[in-house]
Amino acid sequence: LLICSQSDEYDSLRHLMKDIVYGGKVDDPVALRLISTYIDLIFSRDTVEGKKELMCGIRIPASPEFTSHINTISKIPIDFEYPGLPPNAKYSLEKSKGDQLIKKLK
Repeated sequence: LLICSQSDEYDSLRHLMKDIVYGGKVDDPVALRLISTYIDLIFSRDTVEGKKELMCGIRIPASPEFTSHINTISKIPIDFEYPGLPPNAKYSLEKSKGDQLIKKLK
């Protein structure tokens, strides 16, 4: 994670993710704010440098070794709660998916 060691490069990485990777595909201002908030939360300097947990007791490995990152990814539970969202957020998502399915069936 040497790319994140200098402030300018770190800010550039977050900009790349916010505005190009995700933001370029989203038109809704609320969704763009949500994406920005998640990127700031998940990719904070402390999280990227492994000083703060990413989630569920998992930290981003300091090692640049590919296998270290694969091992970390394999520890992420399949059904994890998104950080910063209330516990019932999953039900809202499921309801939304159900509503979309019903619309398709009509």
